[in-house]
Amino acid sequence: MNICKTLKSKGITPIGVGGSDLWHMEYWVNHFFRTDVLSKNPDWLRQCSEGVVSWTDAEAIQMLNDLKNLFDAGYVNDDWQTTRDGNLPYKMAEGEIAMMYTGPWTSFAIQKLNPSMELGWFYVPDVKGVTYAGDNLDTFWSVTKECEEDPDKYDAAMTFLKYFYSEQNYTLTCEAICSFPLTKEWIATAGVPFQEETERAFRSSDKQIATYIGDEDTPVDFEKGMLLLLRSEWNSEVSVTDTAQHIQQLWNSCEASQEANQ
Repeated sequence: MNICKTLKSKGITPIGVGGSDLWHMEYWVNHFFRTDVLSKNPDWLRQCSEGVVSWTDAEAIQMLNDLKNLFDAGYVNDDWQTTRDGNLPYKMAEGEIAMMYTGPWTSFAIQKLNPSMELGWFYVPDVKGVTYAGDNLDTFWSVTKECEEDPDKYDAAMTFLKYFYSEQNYTLTCEAICSFPLTKEWIATAGVPFQEETERAFRSSDKQIATYIGDEDTPVDFEKGMLLLLRSEWNSEVSVTDTAQHIQQLWNSCEASQEANQ
């Protein structure tokens, strides 16, 4: 936050946020969820389902306060609610923003727009400088039960998946978006320097946390509902305490709906 304060004092927007894309909001929400909540209680989501903890507890309130303060301090672009994630490389290439929290694929887009631009990156630490790296392994294709029930659709899906995950094609995909392979058999990429730096930093971070809002301990539709709720309330006069109560109500509603559909 000290960096953000310095940048703002010099008339530079510290952070670019692509809030028009709901999934983009996951970066900051899960960052503060890791640092303020999961760092103290890795089983928090499961315990929330059991009624042991609540979104109105102190740790969750701290998370929501940190999130709101980021926006209230004026550290993000004024048009964040209408900006898409894909617009952020343009903003950075033009010098409109100094930093952004998004996927590594944007680095290629920025360098294409501004080849002379020097880029850096870092894992966002907590207020004490401790780094909790997210270890999410949920980026993959899946086949629904409905698809499996239709032989033609299922065959088409299997053909596509075999094509996509073939060594040659999957290698090109991982290199193009600067990503790491998730297949059981390791896929050797060309060794993009950015990938190598990311992996080294991940291994040397203070702690890796695999839990996140949206995993198997999260009720169906809760993540989307929470992101929509936060996006609508950050620019309003709704207090953090009220927001926490609304989130808990949403959690309860999503849990009840999920149980009714089982």
